Amino acid sequence: MPPATVSPERSGAWRPDVVQVIVVDDNQAMQQLMAYVIRGAGFRAVTADHGLGALALLQDHQDIRLIISDLDMPILDGLGLLRRLRLIGGPPALIITARGRKVDEEHALELGAAGVLRKPFSRQELLRAAAPFLSPA
Repeated sequence: MPPATVSPERSGAWRPDVVQVIVVDDNQAMQQLMAYVIRGAGFRAVTADHGLGALALLQDHQDIRLIISDLDMPILDGLGLLRRLRLIGGPPALIITARGRKVDEEHALELGAAGVLRKPFSRQELLRAAAPFLSPA
């Protein structure tokens, strides 16, 4: 399967004034790496250290198309974030996890996760998972 290529300039989705993705992870290195990959594909991204931070950013940026969130975080974890997003009708969320437990993935999907990626994952896997939400409608 070829690597995912999502180009906002070609798709018509690009608006330089609009943040399109929130990346949520309490691990700063992982957070910055995922944001770097998303930005490298030409999309705007902001970051948060936990689910409550993501919800605050969601209020500030009305055109969010996707949230990419770690499962295990302090304050409000990925499952808690999914519950809140469901209540407010928020954007789709991809859950990232280092846990190898199928039950955690199933729980995330039951709560409305658009998908689950297991760490470690490649740049191409992240972009392939994000592509349907960042491509034009």
